[in-house]
Formats: sequence, structure tokens, C-alpha cells
Amino acid sequence: MSGVLAVGRSVWHVTERTTPLPRSRTRRALALAALIGAAFVAPLAIAAPAAAHSSLVSTTPETDGSVGSPPAEVTLTFSDDLTQPASPGDGTTDVAIYDESCEDAGLIIANPGTADTRDCRDYADGDPVVDGPRVTQAVDTADAPAGTYTVIWRVLYGDGHADSQMFTFTAEQPTSPEVTPTASPTDAPQDPTESAAPSEDSGDDAGLSAPVVIAIVSGIVLLLLVAFIVWMIVRSRRS
Repeated sequence: MSGVLAVGRSVWHVTERTTPLPRSRTRRALALAALIGAAFVAPLAIAAPAAAHSSLVSTTPETDGSVGSPPAEVTLTFSDDLTQPASPGDGTTDVAIYDESCEDAGLIIANPGTADTRDCRDYADGDPVVDGPRVTQAVDTADAPAGTYTVIWRVLYGDGHADSQMFTFTAEQPTSPEVTPTASPTDAPQDPTESAAPSEDSGDDAGLSAPVVIAIVSGIVLLLLVAFIVWMIVRSRRS
């Protein structure tokens, strides 16, 4: 009996020692999974603020695209609303447009310190208009030549982040000159004494009016109906 008890005790002791092992392995696996998850999540959390910045979505004319003649306006559309200028020309939003004769136009962004645009013509007409995520800049197209145009823009996004970039487009032909229309011989004023002669069909003799015609037709139909009723009565009496 004592031998059986001894064996039972040793089995009990072995069981008691081996029970915590699965729990320890589970905790280690959970800790390892948490470390792996943190390794993946941390770069995403760091990159999220940078990805949240607004950006240029599209332009009209299209970037590196071509148009027939210089457009009347240039439009830039961004991914989010922009900060409205506090006053016109305060520098919050700015758009400049140069033709290809301005050799330093591209340096305004690439190397601003070396850009010299004093002799360049800026075709931007007035201040840009900000409407939500869209900026519209009118263009002075008078005597605008054909060729490549460089658009330099600067905006302030709604999150306070400023951005400045450039894009180009090509005008296939110069602005068409305005042609003043001249009066043709057919446009000469007519003699007020000349007027169209009255039509021969006008006046009271033009014929019977519609109400008169309707009355005559209605009377004939009524007489025929009365005659038919009388004929039916006479016929029924004879039979």
C-alpha cells in the first residue's frame, strides 16, 4: 500500500510541475505576436500624417497637354479645400504664367535664387480666385503667342501646409486677332416709306370665318337628323 501511495505522490508531483508549461508558451506566443504587430503598425502610424497632406489633382489645361490657342483661364484642382486669402494679393495663393521666351521661368521652383523674370511677361490677369479645392486664374491672352507656357503656383492648404510647384502646357497657335465686323450692303437700312403691300387675302373679304362655317355645317346635320326621325315615325305607322 505504501508503494502505491508513493507512486501516486510522484505522479501528482510530476503533474503539478508540468501544468504551467502550456500557459508559459501561450504567453510567449502572444508577446511575440504583439511585437510583430507593433513592427508593422509603427511605420504605418508614422507615414499616416505625411499621407494626409493635400496635393494637386488636376489642371486645366492638362499638365504637359496642348490647346489650340492660349486659354482665357487656368484652373488647378486640389484634393482638399485651400485656405482663403485674407485679402487679395496677400501671397497666400499666387499663380504666374510665362511664355517660353522667359528662360528663367523654370528656375523659380528649381533654384529661386537664380531666377530673373524682370523682363518676362506674366500673363496672369488679376488675382487668383479660390473656391474650395479649386483655384482659377484669368489669363491675359492679348497678343499671346503660340508655344509652351509655364505656370508657377503657390497655395496654402487647409491644414496650414504650404506648397509651390509648376506645370507646363502648349498652345498650338497664337491668340486670334479680333476682327471688327463691317456693314454689308444687305445690312443697309431700308427706306421707311417702303413697306410691304397688304395681302390681297386680308380684310373682311378673305372668306367665311370659322364660326360661320361651323354654324352652317351644324344646321345641315340637324336638318338631316330631323328628316331621318320623321321618316322613321312615318315608316313605323305604315307598318
